[in-house]
Amino acid sequence: MDVKFTAYQVLEIAEQIEQNGSRFYREAAELFDAPQLHDLFARLAEWETIHNKLFTQMRKQFAEQLDDLGTFDPDIYMANPRLMASLTVFAIGADADRQITGTETPELALKKALKNEKDTITFYEGLKDFARDLACAGTLDEIIEEEKRHIKILTQSLQQR
Repeated sequence: MDVKFTAYQVLEIAEQIEQNGSRFYREAAELFDAPQLHDLFARLAEWETIHNKLFTQMRKQFAEQLDDLGTFDPDIYMANPRLMASLTVFAIGADADRQITGTETPELALKKALKNEKDTITFYEGLKDFARDLACAGTLDEIIEEEKRHIKILTQSLQQR
């Protein structure tokens, strides 16, 4: 069976990944007292939450557009976003070397976060191979650009240390 995802399904997966990423950064922020690191992780958690809301809105608009055309069938557009998101680095219960415990130096914590963001982009890039249509591929490109912004912020923070 050839598995292909629609933009609707990709957005569902992205929502779950953003929820997991937000949890990851909130927990990381709680582990560090250093104001700069705490604030950075707290901001990243908030951005992940904002992205989640954006993806939710995009998915709802996508469903409404399809519904207006009379082509929206929830059975066709149902993926298991939690299952797909569990394949990413931000998954709950992910490998311990990807999680931040609070025992790391600030530099190591930033490097772990940076690696997770890069691996998330790799996941989304791989998901493009399963894009059913151009809308799906375009949606993935937009999501990847958002993740690249996180990489830039984390990289700048590491360079300032």
